[in-house]
Amino acid sequence: MERIAPDLEIVVPEVLAHMEEFQDVPPEQLQWFLDHGQRYALEAGSFLFQKGEEARWMHLILRGKVDVYMTNAAGKIPGRILEGPTLTGVLPFSRLKLTNGYGACLERCEMLSVPAERIPELVRTHYELTRSLVHAMTGRVRQFTELALQNEKMMALGKMSAGLAHELNNPAAAIARSSQTLLELQNHLLPLLGRWQELDLDDDAGMCLMELLQQPLPTTEPGLLARRPWRSALEDLLDDWGSEDSGTLADSLVDSGVAVASVEKLGGTLRPKEALVLVEGLALLLEMRRLSSEVGISARRISDLVGSVKRYTHMDRGLDPVEVDVHETLRDTLTLLNHKVKQSGIAFGGNYLETGPKVWVHPGELGQIWTNLLDNAIDALHGQPDPRIGINSAVKGERIRVEIEDNGPGIPSEVASEMFKPFFTTKEAGKGTGMGLEISRQIAQKMGGELGFMSESGRTVFYLEAPLGRPSKS
Repeated sequence: MERIAPDLEIVVPEVLAHMEEFQDVPPEQLQWFLDHGQRYALEAGSFLFQKGEEARWMHLILRGKVDVYMTNAAGKIPGRILEGPTLTGVLPFSRLKLTNGYGACLERCEMLSVPAERIPELVRTHYELTRSLVHAMTGRVRQFTELALQNEKMMALGKMSAGLAHELNNPAAAIARSSQTLLELQNHLLPLLGRWQELDLDDDAGMCLMELLQQPLPTTEPGLLARRPWRSALEDLLDDWGSEDSGTLADSLVDSGVAVASVEKLGGTLRPKEALVLVEGLALLLEMRRLSSEVGISARRISDLVGSVKRYTHMDRGLDPVEVDVHETLRDTLTLLNHKVKQSGIAFGGNYLETGPKVWVHPGELGQIWTNLLDNAIDALHGQPDPRIGINSAVKGERIRVEIEDNGPGIPSEVASEMFKPFFTTKEAGKGTGMGLEISRQIAQKMGGELGFMSESGRTVFYLEAPLGRPSKS
């Protein structure tokens, strides 16, 4: 850092005396900063510290603003703005050895920094000042944890945003396409219905027409082997009746499940041109009904996706713990990750579709665990010849255990002990923050549960064990 002359008009004892952290510290103990600290200033754009540097200083920012942030391959990860007067750097009993981020001055900053090697002397001789600094450190840890949790949750949501947009786009496009086609078909409907009134249908043909108009729509499409002769027979019949678009008309009738015998029965005693008018009107009405059904299915799909997002983020609930259905959150997370799963060609198995067991957890946090575990499993299966994920759960007594298993290459023994350490990741640069598993474990512990894993070549299992229901009041 390039230090410049400080602003000597700043009266340091007065600044320290007015800091919230030092309200209970005797003035003579605050003199310790002046006795052992170095005063200097940094211009805007200078770095107070940079990533990977040895943490050697306790800093008092007397005046100015410092932007504290981290980076990964994707760019800057916003942190927080420190505005003087405030503390940063090494504090008593801190385990900070190397800085893991950057501190950039947003404006000219007036500093008072004390070498970290002076801190043991402070602990021995100044009880009240040490206590206030330890309290400041615990507050900083709490803020960092909350920020890391929020950043990880935002990253988890970001991981699925592209896939979610794709999942929403499909039914939205289907609705737009179907509604436009319905409007076009409507223009052809009235003239056809007018020509229907001129037809002299016998009872058998009339009854057959009503049955076809009321029959349920097919739930599955016919296979190619069954469709080909069915369509060919309809096309031949319609050609005999003089249709100029027999192929399209035959496709529409097959899609609606209309059998060849029913079309022949409709023709009955009608002349070919009259029979063709009747079948064209029938096909149009059935197509309109099919398109209306598609609009409804697509709208429900959008509603289901929005419901999954809403439950995943718990946008309609406060921040107090609630009872959450374990399997419902699993299904919601899989719904939001569906695009990534389909791209990866992963086969799923297990009993995760069951419902029932509930755990007591803060809103959205259980879904965050599943997102981290499932996303890691999906990434581990990249390039595998037969990718599979198994999700199983079992209730034993008052606890539930959920296991997410993949048949990836496994976790090497030399890194297994590092898996839950902050900022450790085996993913490629830009694909992970190294905080997902650590934060997931913190959430599990806060629930009164445990997050762990077992791994060998060709098999990795991450598991969550948690108590069921609302915790009893002591």
